[in-house]
Amino acid sequence: MRDAAPQVINLKDYTPPAFLISTVALEVDIQPAQAMVHATLKLARNPARDVGAEPLVLDGEGLELLSVRLDGRPLPESDYRTDEAHLTIAKVPDAFTLE
Repeated sequence: MRDAAPQVINLKDYTPPAFLISTVALEVDIQPAQAMVHATLKLARNPARDVGAEPLVLDGEGLELLSVRLDGRPLPESDYRTDEAHLTIAKVPDAFTLE
């Protein structure tokens, strides 16, 4: 649980997201000691954000990443970074499926 108060974001400070997600499919297996989630996302670069080849950055806290697939191809760990709260993939195409 977070202790900090929510921060106000003013409209003048808003920037469109780098990617748009058109489809989300989740397969969830809930067991007494764990939950396994397989997520499939269809993403595309946002044309309203005209800044070029930005990395994909996804938020997620308290998760254990088991694997990453881009357009059905397993990504080696050298192609992405994780930290306590993010998954970052530096090089992605303009439109792709992420699992």
